[in-house]
Amino acid sequence: MRERGFFIMNTKTYLLLDYETRSRIDLAAAGQHPYAKDASTEILCAGYKIIGSTDNKLLSYPAIYTDDASETKEFYYALKHADYVVAHNAPFEQAIYNHTMLKNTPMGEKLTYLPPQKFICTAASAAVMGLPRSLEKVAKAIALPFHKDTEGRRLMLKMCKPRKNITRRTDISEWVEWVLGDENLQRLYQYCKVDLDVEEALFSFTQSYEPWTARERYTWVLDQVINQRGFKVDFDFIVAARDLLMSNEKVLNKQLLEKTLYMVKTAKSTASLKKFIALQGHEVPNVQKTTVAKLLHELREQAREGDKELIDVLSIREQLGLSSTSKYEAFYQRADRVDYRVRDNLIYHGAQTGRWAGTGVQPQNFPRGTVKVKENFFSDFKHIATVNETYVDPNKYIRETVLGTDENGDEVTQVINDTPMDHADYARVFYPNLTPTLSSMLRGCIVAEAGKSLCVGDFSSIEARVLLWCAGDTEGLAEYATGMDAYCSMAATVYKKTYKEIYEDYIATGNSDERQIGKRVVLACGYQMGLKKFTSTLHDDGIFLPDSLIVAAHKAFRDKYPLVPELWRRAENAAIKAVLNEGKVFTAGRCKYVVKRDFLTCILPSGRRLWYYKPEVVSEKTPWGAQQHKLYHWATNSKTKQWTYSSNYGGKLVENIVQAISRDCMTSSMIALESAGYDITLTVHDEVITETTKDLETFKRIMATPPAWGLDIPLKVGAWQSDRYRK
Repeated sequence: MRERGFFIMNTKTYLLLDYETRSRIDLAAAGQHPYAKDASTEILCAGYKIIGSTDNKLLSYPAIYTDDASETKEFYYALKHADYVVAHNAPFEQAIYNHTMLKNTPMGEKLTYLPPQKFICTAASAAVMGLPRSLEKVAKAIALPFHKDTEGRRLMLKMCKPRKNITRRTDISEWVEWVLGDENLQRLYQYCKVDLDVEEALFSFTQSYEPWTARERYTWVLDQVINQRGFKVDFDFIVAARDLLMSNEKVLNKQLLEKTLYMVKTAKSTASLKKFIALQGHEVPNVQKTTVAKLLHELREQAREGDKELIDVLSIREQLGLSSTSKYEAFYQRADRVDYRVRDNLIYHGAQTGRWAGTGVQPQNFPRGTVKVKENFFSDFKHIATVNETYVDPNKYIRETVLGTDENGDEVTQVINDTPMDHADYARVFYPNLTPTLSSMLRGCIVAEAGKSLCVGDFSSIEARVLLWCAGDTEGLAEYATGMDAYCSMAATVYKKTYKEIYEDYIATGNSDERQIGKRVVLACGYQMGLKKFTSTLHDDGIFLPDSLIVAAHKAFRDKYPLVPELWRRAENAAIKAVLNEGKVFTAGRCKYVVKRDFLTCILPSGRRLWYYKPEVVSEKTPWGAQQHKLYHWATNSKTKQWTYSSNYGGKLVENIVQAISRDCMTSSMIALESAGYDITLTVHDEVITETTKDLETFKRIMATPPAWGLDIPLKVGAWQSDRYRK
């Protein structure tokens, strides 16, 4: 047979596998590796079948733990002769097979370890094609002949964890009760077999489109390697910070109660808080993060004496609304208690463009490190954390205060004015804004193993570079070729300053506000964002500028890069023509659009495709009265996460292209780095984090090497090496 992408069609044997399990461990909180490794985790059944056969087989609960030959013999044979194991959310099946089944059941003596290369994930296949990851949702979205057994799923959720309506006793083994019984087990077996039918139908559907290139298949395998490797964490600090945050939450809620005259009991009492704000003369629609930030900004700008109490109340709400408490809890729950590594931090193809999403600790949305350290605050203090002060790396100081020990593990005397201080009170004196201080330390929780270091590299302004590369803007690219910072260059245009002024301020502060505006202009306005949306986006990020400056910033992009708006038009026209002329290829910049049965596809320079399900072109009237073609297709809404019929346009199509090409540049570098012995532990947006004994210069050279299909992309990498992660 002819090889098509990764698969050689009709010559391989595929074994479909689906486990149902139960455990005292909370899977959502701890993640699949701690869950699979825990001694309490049991396999209730394992459904399996050879794809293409008519028989759905099953290993029952007794057989798995008694090694009953009447059931296990066929399973051993099927597993031995399968070329690939297919599963929906295959990382879970990998973890259960390699940890629970191999190590905690008698069957493990006859089975062998299965590497990631052995698995195929139907959830990943669906994601590659722009379809929902959820088995239930994707079955409905593409109208598969089989659907999830929702009643059976409800029973499975009852059976997978201990009952809640029982009295806890000292020994957990004495009080854990389960929903089990033969009738429930039989119903669970039926549910598992139905899942096999749905998964087989999804596998057949996706494979009929041949969505995987060999390169992309390797990328998925590398994703599994990274997730199973995980990253090392500073567990002692995490435990101390977690405890400190919990005690600080009680202190802040007590302050909130007193400052609101016992009207607002806790920061979570949103209705009471909203009412209190109204009594102070300010009507707000809600007390969400952006609303509170906007009101705080206005109150501080006005600087009225009578608003001090309200500012204090809102500041407490803002502190307690930070994600640091939940993230330290996630670190604590997900850290392996043997090697203190946190695994399963990435979701392959989490975005429609192929970029990774975060899960668990969610490293992708760690807050920016805005806390600084001010030296010699008091004569008898060495340091204190504040905001917007001269920068000194705060990790060492904060860790010492929170733990009460220095970097060698020796105890530090916590005394102020010759008086020994309670640990939590001492930390609060040093760091009055304790929650944002510890938020800034989240990145520093990720550390290197002893004898190794972290080599970290970030693609500088990669989307801006790729956007101009796609638009053919040689003049704009020439700036990058000279090493200019794209965001500083745009900021210079917005603020009507010289590039040198903006850049020198950025280098001096490490966090220039003007450069941040330049960055937002490049990333937002490069994709046809309107002025109203651009303004609201700035406000959502807590950035409040004069209206005249916002208008100037929005206009600056189109004036500086006129070929980009032309690319928006070309992409939209090519996509619409492809839908109207099925099978014909239409080019837009570096990419090509063509319809493949139920999908509009965009062929990227790497050979990978973007997929748009059930495309349709509709003639609509514009605001100025003309008839115009508009593109529609089905997609997952990024905000609601619902499968919806969505419109598309040039700027959005270009955004997809640019982010996808940027991602392909990154995966090319990741594959090369991994091959060179730089063990990748995490990716965060355009950043690669590795753990290694090797040197930084080689790392930087490898990462900055453009892919073979884009040798003229002017990639630039900022890199550093340390024993602790930072931004």
